[in-house]
Amino acid sequence: MGAMLTGDQKDSLRCKLFEIERQIRQSNGYPFDQKDLDKFLQRAVEGRFQESTQNWREQDGVIYISVTSDGTTGESWINRLESKGFRLGDYAKSMLRSDDFNPTAGVTTEVAVLKGSLFSDSNRVTKNIRADAKKRAWSVPNAEVACS
Repeated sequence: MGAMLTGDQKDSLRCKLFEIERQIRQSNGYPFDQKDLDKFLQRAVEGRFQESTQNWREQDGVIYISVTSDGTTGESWINRLESKGFRLGDYAKSMLRSDDFNPTAGVTTEVAVLKGSLFSDSNRVTKNIRADAKKRAWSVPNAEVACS
């Protein structure tokens, strides 16, 4: 059951909705990002008043995760991950310390994770997963994406 609104609360909401309507009808156009307004209003209609912090979505059995780089160097990644309790092997550390490791800043990468259910148990091997990714024309991301 929803909350009952007082007359003052209803009036306050009507005034806000009226102001949005007034701004939408301006002859020089709506002064704010229409897509942001649309998302905000849709969340309000659904009763979701907090903006989602979810940075992933699922589509056709594939999970997509957006990761944005922050310029962390390989050595700093080692320190950050170990301080959070991750145990890094010598190979991982050598990759992060390699001259080939080039950190970026502000680059957003959409990572695709194929769900295990897309493959039978006997076919769920790296070779087949990489072949599927190649068919989808996915590229291999920068190594820093694995740290995020």
